[in-house]
Amino acid sequence: MPKGRARSIRAGAFLAAALLSSCAPPGSLDSPFTSEFAELAVPDHNAAIVSLPRGAASPRPLIVAAHGAGDRAEWHCELWRRIVGDRAFVLCPQGRRTDERVPHADASYFYPHHFALDKEVQAAVRALGERYGELVDAKEALYTGFSQGAIHGSQVIVLHPDVFPRAALVEGGNGFFNEWSPYAARRFAKGGGKRVLFGCGSPACVRTAEKCAGYLRKTGVEARVVHAEGAGHSYGPEMEDELRRNFEWLVAGDPRWALE
Repeated sequence: MPKGRARSIRAGAFLAAALLSSCAPPGSLDSPFTSEFAELAVPDHNAAIVSLPRGAASPRPLIVAAHGAGDRAEWHCELWRRIVGDRAFVLCPQGRRTDERVPHADASYFYPHHFALDKEVQAAVRALGERYGELVDAKEALYTGFSQGAIHGSQVIVLHPDVFPRAALVEGGNGFFNEWSPYAARRFAKGGGKRVLFGCGSPACVRTAEKCAGYLRKTGVEARVVHAEGAGHSYGPEMEDELRRNFEWLVAGDPRWALE
């Protein structure tokens, strides 16, 4: 994410709202939720950020959104909230601080490898269920990742295709680091994988992503590559628009996402 956009988001009211929500003890935010965001304590990890489905009185599906290197969870929870609103919980794991000397409010974060990301995601999903109980429908969650979150995330979803049968991999996980192979695609499909959306901001990304999409299609997994022309390596407005336009395709066939 460009530094200017990062600063503008940080200057907004997000952190104040999240911190106010985090002051409440676990389980005290009864439905309907009145806040958009909350901090979520995750054992042995930094606190995650959650976008809450305000007004939910019945279970809501789950999106896990992983950021890029030198990034922050808040920005991705904000982006996916703009796309899905109150239709789902959006769980954004924070990762590890790039420099422990920098205070949290000014810090950036990363995921060192896919094993660390996998462990943190599992811990965060458990913590979410413990805090919000039956309102969280975590089965067949949607995984989304940007850059490093997509590179490592492509391996996480292959490890757990039953947990994450659908994924949006943006500017990462598209084959530049050989994330996909015929074997990985078969494993994803055999375990329950259903749909993968590759989001690209450059022609080079499109070329590698189309090859990976081909591996997946041969196994019966539906795959789509979208090109946000001019976006480059960013999660900016052009990419956000492409994700919004293709979101209903990504969740098609899952009745929990049906628009009323």
